[in-house]
Amino acid sequence: MSKVASTPDEVETYAQCTLLAASLAASHEGSSTKLNAVKVCVEYLQENEFIARRTVTDSGLVYMVFVQELISYCYSTHLGSAIVA
Repeated sequence: MSKVASTPDEVETYAQCTLLAASLAASHEGSSTKLNAVKVCVEYLQENEFIARRTVTDSGLVYMVFVQELISYCYSTHLGSAIVA
């Protein structure tokens, strides 16, 4: 991927700025339709091995308390990178 959007939240935010989102908004479709379209697209890309999802543990100190959280992000596979190139 171009690293414009790699986490699920970033993908959702990016998708809201696309022509598809604008056309769905113009046709008065609900926001759930937009989110569903993004979800279906990401699932298609994963199933066909254009992108993959990885979950990592991020840890650090927050207000002097050790915190660990799981961060999920998407990255392009070799096939996905070759197609975009």
